Amino acid sequence: MKNKTVIIGIIFTIILNIAFLACITAGVLRGFGEPLFTIFITLVIFVYHVDVRIVIGFVVTKFFKQKLNINSKKYLIGTKEYRFLDKLKVKYWKDKFVALDKSQFLVSSKDDLERALRNNISAEIIHIICFVAGFFSIAIGCLLAINEWWIYVLTAFLASFLCDLPPILIQRYNRFRLQRIRKRYNLAQL
Repeated sequence: MKNKTVIIGIIFTIILNIAFLACITAGVLRGFGEPLFTIFITLVIFVYHVDVRIVIGFVVTKFFKQKLNINSKKYLIGTKEYRFLDKLKVKYWKDKFVALDKSQFLVSSKDDLERALRNNISAEIIHIICFVAGFFSIAIGCLLAINEWWIYVLTAFLASFLCDLPPILIQRYNRFRLQRIRKRYNLAQL
C-alpha cells in the first residue's frame, strides 16, 4: 500500500459508501423526494461500480488464482496480438496506469516468474469480469428510474472502457513478454 493513489482510492471508496448509507438513512427517515432521489440514484451507480470491482477482485484472488493453469493455451499471447498492442502504444502508457500493487508483477527469479504470470492472468480475468459486470448497472439504474436510461448506459461504458479495458490490454502486453522470458528460461534449462 505504498502507492498514494491506492490510499486515496481507498479513502474515496469509504467516503462514497458512507455517503450512500447516509442517503439511504435519510431516504428512509424523510422519504425519497427530490433532490434526495437523484442523489440516491447517483450514489447507487457509483457505489455499484466501485464496490463490484472490489468484490470481484477479492473473490477471484481468494478462490481462483491458485487454481489457474498458467500453462493453458488459452492464456498464450501470440505475436500478432502483441504487434497490435504495440501499435496501441501500450508500452508508453502502461506504467502510468494505477495498479493496486505493481510489485506482484516484478520478476527476479523463476519462482517470481511463475507468480507474476499467475498474478497477470488473474488480474486480466478480474478486469474482464468487471468489464462485463459494469454493464449490469444499466439494469439497476433502469429499475430505479427508467427515464434516465441513457445516463446508466453512458456511465457503464465509461466505467468499463476507462477502468477495465486498459488493464486488460496492459496484462496481455506484459504477459507476452513474461511468456518469452519463461520460454528462454526453460530453453536455458535444457
